[in-house]
Amino acid sequence: MDSPALQGPVSLLFKVIRWSARTVVFAIVVTLTLATLVLTYEWFEKLPTPARTWAVLQPVEGLKISLKTISIAGQVHYQFSAEPSGAMKPAFQKAAELISRRQLFTVILKDKDGFEVCRHTLDVVDVEDYGGLAGFSSAGSFSGCDGYSRVAGWDVEYASSLRQLKKVEVALNVEKTRPAAREGVNSDAKRPVLVVATEKQRTEEDRPFIFEETLIGSDPLSGLLETVSGRTVTVSTNGRMTAAIWANASRLKFTCMYRDCTVLNLSNGEIVRATLRR
Repeated sequence: MDSPALQGPVSLLFKVIRWSARTVVFAIVVTLTLATLVLTYEWFEKLPTPARTWAVLQPVEGLKISLKTISIAGQVHYQFSAEPSGAMKPAFQKAAELISRRQLFTVILKDKDGFEVCRHTLDVVDVEDYGGLAGFSSAGSFSGCDGYSRVAGWDVEYASSLRQLKKVEVALNVEKTRPAAREGVNSDAKRPVLVVATEKQRTEEDRPFIFEETLIGSDPLSGLLETVSGRTVTVSTNGRMTAAIWANASRLKFTCMYRDCTVLNLSNGEIVRATLRR
């Protein structure tokens, strides 16, 4: 029989052991419960969801952007397209070479309150039809969108190169409204055709032919410059190194006497001599 002196410490020790055991059991139960909840949430998030077709956006006037998404096993699969309207298509095709296809659009998925859930930047490829370039498209998948079930809307951002589309459209509209006295349009041709006056008419007018154009392409070897309306000039040999580094979309001012022209780059002030070809 234990002495009364030992009964107190032994009783206290048993109480500490029972309390510790209960604490450990409680901690295990809580841990298992939390783990179950987390695994259930992750399983739920990875369940395939119905495909969702989002509202069509128009970040640039005349360019319609559409998106379709579906979430499978934590991956968001998407189908993206950008198509110009009928009126915008000529400008879209003209501006195509000025627009980089790399990281052109960024898709932003948002919750019902407009807060961003996730985003993904897209590279696009050309879509062709019988009339030439008809738009851009992209398809693929991305991860890191854990809150996809909360997504209720979307938005799109675009690279600065897409702004060339509006510039080219404005330039084409200017060409269409240019006075017919200085420029005629061949109804059977796709491009405006320059009407070059005879030497006698130039003598009577006694003034140079002055106009502005937007540069869309150049060939440093031949010295050829092409403008958005379809006009081309050949830069003289001495000026080809200067014109070779002119950026597309630069505004050029032409001062021509018959076919002999002075070309002023309004973007940087550089001047070269050139011969008008068409």
